[in-house]
Amino acid sequence: MHKSVAVGVLMFAIAACSAAVTEPQPTATSTSSTSSSSAPSTASSPSSSTASSPSSSTTSSTSTSTVAEPITDGPPVWTQAASPSPTDDCKIADGLPSELLAEGRGGMWNGMKARGPVGFPWRSANYFPNTGSLNMLAVLVAFSDTSKFVDNPHDYWDPQVRQIEKWSTFWSQGAMTFTFDVVDQWVELPFPSFEAPASDTALAAAIVERLPADIDLGSVDAVFLYWAPGITAGTRSDFGLRVNSIDERERDPNDPTIRQMVWSSDLYHYEDSGLLTVDTKRNSLWTHLVHEILHEMNMNLHGPGNGWATGVGQNHYPTQQSGQSVALVAWEQFLLSWMNDEQVHCITPSDLATTQNVILTPLEVYGGERRVIIVPLSESDVVVVESRRPIGYSATWDPSNSGLLVYTVNPQVPEQVDHVPQDCGNDPTYTKWAYYLFPDQETEDPTTWCGARGGVFYPAIVNVGETVTHNGMRIELVHSTDGEDFVTVTAVD
Repeated sequence: MHKSVAVGVLMFAIAACSAAVTEPQPTATSTSSTSSSSAPSTASSPSSSTASSPSSSTTSSTSTSTVAEPITDGPPVWTQAASPSPTDDCKIADGLPSELLAEGRGGMWNGMKARGPVGFPWRSANYFPNTGSLNMLAVLVAFSDTSKFVDNPHDYWDPQVRQIEKWSTFWSQGAMTFTFDVVDQWVELPFPSFEAPASDTALAAAIVERLPADIDLGSVDAVFLYWAPGITAGTRSDFGLRVNSIDERERDPNDPTIRQMVWSSDLYHYEDSGLLTVDTKRNSLWTHLVHEILHEMNMNLHGPGNGWATGVGQNHYPTQQSGQSVALVAWEQFLLSWMNDEQVHCITPSDLATTQNVILTPLEVYGGERRVIIVPLSESDVVVVESRRPIGYSATWDPSNSGLLVYTVNPQVPEQVDHVPQDCGNDPTYTKWAYYLFPDQETEDPTTWCGARGGVFYPAIVNVGETVTHNGMRIELVHSTDGEDFVTVTAVD
């Protein structure tokens, strides 16, 4: 629940404009054989260790299986079958030591660099859980040389906060709640930004000690800061601040001054970046915060399709051509226990002796009887099929982006390589935990497709009648309605 009083909970304090944010609209599923839970009121508006190459999704010339004709005059008469294998069979173990994963993304243990967990079980780093609640505090901070962009912090923060709170309820299906309080006034620092303390801890302490006296920091899990416009590098080369964070650069476990996480975004988020303006970044702040909160939960994100507009983990700002999606990919929902076991259709290789018919609910629709198909072909090649629609949390997508997205997950991958300018996001040259697989009918190469960095990811969408063939298995989208996708999974020679 959103609270407008100045009390604590995890959040970024951000100086941004006061434009309202459009609230996502989950839609109801169609009336065929699946059922869908009603959306909650908070979201009711709007075995090798080498990653499998995406190129293996191309059509096999030796396959003798027959592709079913797409159905265009109505949905198939299917009854949703039970998952052929227990969900636990699809919970593939992460290949990295638990001690390394517990260090958090980017941490070090025994000479090895950690990535976030991409296999089971999910492991926390720091103290952010995957269930329950996080209490966050949102603060706007001004230096003596910066300009306040809004008089009342609530005018900016309240729309952003509502979106984040609704997002957590929707995507966790009620398992996790992000709650926020907004500090009623600006925190004003008595020095210019170019003379700000170089130490993150010292700067955080200067802010925390100036919070209003009625704020109970004991109830706060984290404080997120956003700076007033006009910050200038000087004593600090950047203004990304990390205290008690998974990305912390300074750590003194014996210093009891600040127990909470204190976090702010870096200079990139306060500057124009080509066509992506600072105003757009401010208006879309809530999506950036969701991305960073997930990182603090030790989620790896940045795949499949790093930089693509297919989810909040891959790209948390709008693109110019295909909008953005604030969805969380199905595998990471599953990993966080934000998807009920009954919503997972687990197909092991032995199950492929029989054609599997599955009716999927799009991720953008709340609930649903089946939200994902998972096929663990091996411990390093786990195929995931999810249904997607240009509605709700993906409402700014091009309307043609409707169908399936299919990707392979490698929980054994030793490292994750992202934030590389020349990486188009799906290139196995840059090791990722997951890669998209393109339809057999697509002429573009999934390993070199760079259009998605500008938001154009249509080659990855599996449309009605299209197939994805991968390592002895074929997936076909037989029929689609507004709220359901009818999918067959079969073995091929």
